[in-house]
Amino acid sequence: MKKILVLVGIVITVIIVIIGLFMLGSDDSEFQESVEKDISIVTQNYKTEIILYGEDIEFDEACYVRKIDKISKENLTSDESYVYTVFIINDLNNSVTLNEEDLKIIYDISYNDKIDFFYFGKNYANAIKEAGIFSQTLLENELSLGVIYERGIRTEVLGTWDDYMHKAYLEENRGLLAEIILAQIVSKIRFDNK
Repeated sequence: MKKILVLVGIVITVIIVIIGLFMLGSDDSEFQESVEKDISIVTQNYKTEIILYGEDIEFDEACYVRKIDKISKENLTSDESYVYTVFIINDLNNSVTLNEEDLKIIYDISYNDKIDFFYFGKNYANAIKEAGIFSQTLLENELSLGVIYERGIRTEVLGTWDDYMHKAYLEENRGLLAEIILAQIVSKIRFDNK
């Protein structure tokens, strides 16, 4: 009787593992289709320029990404061929330097030019808040803040990136940060164009 129970337990475990692997593969392909759809939306349907300051992010080569090495009004201006512009500071490795003038420019483009803005990291989260760009405080495990305009209304965003996602990014999927950012941008585009 004991051998039968052990055998049944092994069979059930194998079935669960096979079903899990099948579902994981299915979810992965669905996720990949979603990422490809997001890339198409930001490159073809609603041409979006991503302006990146700081550490590189592994965006798909089809995406319009312009890396800048200095924050200035000129560097944060997109040409008229773009429908949307998103400014991203990637400071997840604490390698970015922001000064008071940089924060004034970010404030200006955020409020006056209505450019979507994301900061990934913790080093300057309080400085960004103190400069009036963002009003909320990051929770302990959060590593991002953002300001987006949906139908012209300024909205603050928390929780786009956290410790858990950062660990998965470092250990498993170096494209995860770009995929999450694209999903956030596309969510805003869909909301704007309902």
